[in-house]
Amino acid sequence: MLQYKNVDIHLISQRLGHRSIKITPYVYAHMMKEYRFNEDGKIKNIFEELNNSIIARKK
Repeated sequence: MLQYKNVDIHLISQRLGHRSIKITPYVYAHMMKEYRFNEDGKIKNIFEELNNSIIARKK
């Protein structure tokens, strides 16, 4: 989550106490995929709503 909020990966890794920066994305990769999937769903919904409102205005 912090990475998606533009927090530097080095700082995240250090704060979590990881010995190597490589550990952080490896350990939390499943969370990043889930977060991205959820965010993609939000974007899809916004575009669908926009498209529906455009179609409704044309009628």
